[in-house]
Amino acid sequence: MGADASKDYKGPDNPETDNNIYVVDKFSNYAKDQQYSYNIWVLLVICINAFILLLYIIELLSNLLYSIRRWRNGQIKIYKN
Repeated sequence: MGADASKDYKGPDNPETDNNIYVVDKFSNYAKDQQYSYNIWVLLVICINAFILLLYIIELLSNLLYSIRRWRNGQIKIYKN
């Protein structure tokens, strides 16, 4: 019966290694398919954060320029001892 079973076997030649390679290959294909599924959302979050950071930088520069303008016009006096 064992000889008949080996004749009917249609799996890989060496099931101890070939089957593992098959499973890893299938998993890597699945991982490749899932690799870029969240990149649109990540890119959107990065763009929103970059926009908020840009607004903060513009606000800081605006405040700095406003302070410099007030200081040059004499509205802010800096006293030195």
